[in-house]
Amino acid sequence: MERSIKIGNVFRHSPPRRGVARQLNRSWRAGVVRPAQRPAAHPPLLCEEGNSYGFTLLELMIVIAILGILASIAIPMYRAVVLNARETVLKDNLREMRRVIDQYTADKKKAPVSLQDLVDAGYFREMPVDPMTHSNSSWQP
Repeated sequence: MERSIKIGNVFRHSPPRRGVARQLNRSWRAGVVRPAQRPAAHPPLLCEEGNSYGFTLLELMIVIAILGILASIAIPMYRAVVLNARETVLKDNLREMRRVIDQYTADKKKAPVSLQDLVDAGYFREMPVDPMTHSNSSWQP
């Protein structure tokens, strides 16, 4: 005979025997058993003795330590990847500026004094943004 404990509207009990579980599932599907009578699909939160299931302080400290170790490895790697991406964008921007400066020099027969000359002449729609400083005013001639 299985023992059931009613907590709220749900009966918590020890796992039923094989035949009883099949019978309860069939009754549940047929609508004979009300939701409050359906056995829980997970283990009970309270044992019959009143002990509660949960994590101990030691288990939580171990998990937090593991997460800290993983974060200490991942954060420097993330920063290195971001820096590498910014350097790649900077190289591409400089290559494009070199191409536009050469085109301007070929068209006007003189080199531009500043990057603003390239914007004024229509070679750039706007001043390019420096990916390292996130500013378009930090370019030096």
